[in-house]
Amino acid sequence: GLVNSKFIVREGDTRALNGKAILSGFMEVFRHKVVLARGTVIGIFIGAAPGVGSSVSNLLSYAEAKRKSKDPDSFGTGNIEGVIAAESANNSGEGGSMATMLALGIPGGGATAVLLAAFAMHNVVVGPTFIDTRMDMVYAIIVNNIAQCIILIPVGFGFIYLASSIVRVPLSYLIPVIFVLATFGAFAIDGTMAGPVTLAIFSVIGWILARYKYPAPAAVIGLLLGSMMEDEALKTYQLSNGNPWYFLDRPGAMILMALIILSVGASLWAKHKHKL
Repeated sequence: GLVNSKFIVREGDTRALNGKAILSGFMEVFRHKVVLARGTVIGIFIGAAPGVGSSVSNLLSYAEAKRKSKDPDSFGTGNIEGVIAAESANNSGEGGSMATMLALGIPGGGATAVLLAAFAMHNVVVGPTFIDTRMDMVYAIIVNNIAQCIILIPVGFGFIYLASSIVRVPLSYLIPVIFVLATFGAFAIDGTMAGPVTLAIFSVIGWILARYKYPAPAAVIGLLLGSMMEDEALKTYQLSNGNPWYFLDRPGAMILMALIILSVGASLWAKHKHKL
């Protein structure tokens, strides 16, 4: 595994940096148009979902690319399709999050939540009326996003040399540094030991999930949406005066429940069919 290696990239020749290889990698993206387009679409729609955002879209896009691939076993060993799928969804997810934030005032992810807080500091209230009353600001945000994507190309090429040098750092130094920074970050959230303890516990859980090949997207979605589901379930229980079957009287809830059952059933059938 990774922790048994000396470097992130094992081959010494692969760790060497040169402009020709970077440019070749850039052009390689456009040779996988279907993977790129699929990842972009997944990122936009998942990114627009409140509370989920791009933190899940890249994982789902990667899993879908692996499922559609003719050589799924090569994923995780350097298959370029996995990188393209994850990064295209990660980048397009912010656009979907931005649309949800501007139209509904609901942040789709961490980045848009910070932006929403910045708007609040300047007494700017986003939501349905924001698009009608501040159309100039909406177009300014859109143009700025387009401009930063264009500017990012030359800046990114220059930054690659600095960022990619991390593959030259031995893991015996890299892993402790990352763990210390993550611990400080967890402590800084509320200034108590609850953050570092939670980090340690879920580090072990994460290792167990990876060890037994449990799908990461399911775990991430569960962590992100679990608290939301609990809050809404409690509200429903209170509105129904303690009737746990109240949702059966609501057509919208029944449709969602049917879709969930169909989705789980289809996944189980596909897995059973694959074993046969």
